[in-house]
Amino acid sequence: MLDQVVPNALDFQTQVTIGIHTVTGTASTLYLIRGTTIRQVWHHEVRRQNGTRRGGQSAPRIQRIRDMDVHVFESTIREAMGKWLSKMQGLILVGNGPLFQRATNAKCVAKIPFAKFEKQATIQDACLLQWYQDYHVRVEARATQKVMTRLKTWVECNPDKLIYGLEEFRRFVDQGNVKRVVVHRELASDTIHTLIHLCKPLNTCITFVRDPWLLGFGGFMGVRFY
Repeated sequence: MLDQVVPNALDFQTQVTIGIHTVTGTASTLYLIRGTTIRQVWHHEVRRQNGTRRGGQSAPRIQRIRDMDVHVFESTIREAMGKWLSKMQGLILVGNGPLFQRATNAKCVAKIPFAKFEKQATIQDACLLQWYQDYHVRVEARATQKVMTRLKTWVECNPDKLIYGLEEFRRFVDQGNVKRVVVHRELASDTIHTLIHLCKPLNTCITFVRDPWLLGFGGFMGVRFY
């Protein structure tokens, strides 16, 4: 899903804000990444009741206190996320434990346990930014391979589904019949801006690739809905 939220065409420039929310049983931190800038916008920690019975507290009472702490912690997280969600186009959840397992959000594009990191110390601003950029590159590579495989198949088996050249592309845009456009990264910048401008009213998906095969077709290719 990340490739649908982050326009790989624009690399890590300033068009999209992605949130990274780290969640454990005792702490929650929200980072916002825009371009190559990362900033921590929210952090909250909770002190959990341990199992020591002080003052004659019973095990059930200790458990009730722990459950209340968890409830308050989750409520605090939801309140904070409600404030910041409108400022991001996608959210990546990172963490461990029951709270992380239960965490969900409509804007969540990936959910990654700490075990996927080499070490938990990776959760630092600079390292997290580098991890995100590396992660996005991997997502982009998978998405690009899938798109290019389909294009090459359609060229051979269903060429009428494809759109070639700016003039033909404009005509199908006017008809509202453009599902996606695949663009080579080395295409002239003025042509790229023209394609982005044409696609914006239709909310057309734009995918940028490096496959030299596409240069043989003018550097970009559109895909029709029908």
